[in-house]
Amino acid sequence: MNKQRNSSVELYRILATFLVIIVHLNGWLAGGMPESFDITHVSLKLVGQNLIESYSSVCVNCFLIISGYYGLKLKMRSIWNIYVLLICIYIPFCILNFVLIDSFSLKEFISASLVFSKESYFVQCYLMLMFLSPILNTFIDTYGRRVLKYIILFFLIECYFHCIRGNESLGFNHGYSVLHFVLIYLMARLLYLYRSEVMTVNSWYWILGYIAGGLLISLMYISHIKWAFDYSNPINILSSFCLFIPFLYKKYVSYKINWIASSTFAVYIMHTYSPFVEALREIDNYFLNEYSYSFYLMMMVVIAILVFVICIIYDKIRIRILSPITDYIYEKLNNKFFKSNTLF
Repeated sequence: MNKQRNSSVELYRILATFLVIIVHLNGWLAGGMPESFDITHVSLKLVGQNLIESYSSVCVNCFLIISGYYGLKLKMRSIWNIYVLLICIYIPFCILNFVLIDSFSLKEFISASLVFSKESYFVQCYLMLMFLSPILNTFIDTYGRRVLKYIILFFLIECYFHCIRGNESLGFNHGYSVLHFVLIYLMARLLYLYRSEVMTVNSWYWILGYIAGGLLISLMYISHIKWAFDYSNPINILSSFCLFIPFLYKKYVSYKINWIASSTFAVYIMHTYSPFVEALREIDNYFLNEYSYSFYLMMMVVIAILVFVICIIYDKIRIRILSPITDYIYEKLNNKFFKSNTLF
């Protein structure tokens, strides 16, 4: 019997996905965050964008924490599932894009077909994290709690060299890198090792830690610190852990929550891919520019929910229709070439 996932953590996964949509609507799709907080021209929009970005920019680290806490396993089935998901998003969306612009590009179609190498930092970094997971897991399993000092040092290296010194040579790239993914993964594995001690602390302290972290990030932006909203910001990293830990205190199983959470990766990919992202950008900017900011905030929540629901429905329909075919293909390929579900 398969071990059922803790729905409390799956609810956290759903929250992280929702925060991804919010952070994109608030910043990237709305034209980007202002380069600095202009204290001489403070407006509701500027304050609102700052606070929303401060509390939602933990989103990517949240995903990585879940993977690290439970540990990744390098399985052919997992890679195949990601491949099928990507091909079922990239190819139909690419064709739809050609129809809408009335122009066909063979180069773009080939690029969409080569799903693992198509530029998408999260996909490539996550796949590399999966590839490295046997090494990382062996390191943790071998040294156990003795890795504490090493991981703290790793964390401080990113904090000092990348954030404080602005040194790009190590490749942390504001958190958009395999190196950062590895750091968060190891920190989450460490949390798992110390989970019993961590959970002796009242859960409200962790919630307060997240609130305080968001305020600190906001103040950093006001203080013109350029890396305030970076995923590699140490405050961002700690805030994402503070948001995660309270979800560990209660364990329960909900089929509905787990069913929804199983398609959250599709939400992440779909809403950032053309033509979906262009339509989303136009809608976002329309409400931002044509209505009051308070009304825009309400609509942003509505839009985020609609985007989430549409993507989930698309993925569930995909699974229902194509699973018998893709499962059959996988079994044939696996039996012929690998003879096993595991690569390591």
